[in-house]
Amino acid sequence: GNIEQQGEPWEIYHHPKTKFVASFLGESNFFTDDVTIAVRPEFICIHKENSDKRIPALVQKIVYMGVSNRIKLVLENNQKVYALSQEDYQIGDRVYIDWLPENAEQIKE
Repeated sequence: GNIEQQGEPWEIYHHPKTKFVASFLGESNFFTDDVTIAVRPEFICIHKENSDKRIPALVQKIVYMGVSNRIKLVLENNQKVYALSQEDYQIGDRVYIDWLPENAEQIKE
């Protein structure tokens, strides 16, 4: 096998260099435009109101996990996105997502 990335666990979790590493150590959402970025579910922000740069989504599934809910969202292009939230959402809710730039990591495929 190949070593994809070396470093401290915190560094590898927060700054994965490849899609494999981002998926192997925890869960990630991947967004591709000109480049691919990885955003961890805990950094996806869900909003009930839209603004310029938010992405529309539909709440498809909610799993209660104690301190938070794991929310499965579906984007207009049918991409699945996972987020963690303490807010109260219902299946079928129309929401909008975004994230802070510092919480998105550009990665290699």
